[in-house]
Amino acid sequence: MESFTRIAATLILALAGLVLALPVAAEPAEGIDYVVLDEPVTDGGGERVEVLELFWYGCPHCYHLEEPLQAWLDRKGEAVRFERIPAPFNEEWARHARAYYAAELYGVADEAHAAFFRRVHEQGDHLHGRDDLAAFYADYGVEPAEFRRTMGGFGVNTKMRRAQRIARGSGADGVPAIIIDGRYRTSPSRAGSREAMLEVMDYLIEKSRP
Repeated sequence: MESFTRIAATLILALAGLVLALPVAAEPAEGIDYVVLDEPVTDGGGERVEVLELFWYGCPHCYHLEEPLQAWLDRKGEAVRFERIPAPFNEEWARHARAYYAAELYGVADEAHAAFFRRVHEQGDHLHGRDDLAAFYADYGVEPAEFRRTMGGFGVNTKMRRAQRIARGSGADGVPAIIIDGRYRTSPSRAGSREAMLEVMDYLIEKSRP
């Protein structure tokens, strides 16, 4: 009996050692996996945590992020308020941003979003000019001449000013970039991978809850 007790105690100690030896997932580190913005770029999402994605249709990393990000959003459900922000960092990006916001005003931005990415990255059509962009959205029921006018109209200009303010205020120097609760910024390059970034986003959402 004493021998059995000694063996059992040895096994328990060995198992405890194994548990202690198991790697513990490190908490995302400020300044490495994410940064805290000097000034919030938005007021956040109220009861739901706001998640903003800075993107550009011509960016291959944004294209490859679409599927895992959508799966993440499906899992989060009503816990977050998600918004895409087309980053107007230069003239070409700004044209795509204007097209996105015009499509948003016509209610077709979400419907056309994945197809726009496929058009650029699978078909090699970069949709550079306003005529090309208007022709693309014509497939979604928007009259091309109307679409071109809307791209330069007051509603789109207002949205563009907000996008510029958020993009610059975030300190992002590339896309994709994710802003959580107006205060935190992360990205696949900062976190190390797309999958790691999604884990950092989970962490920051919990950190942002009231």
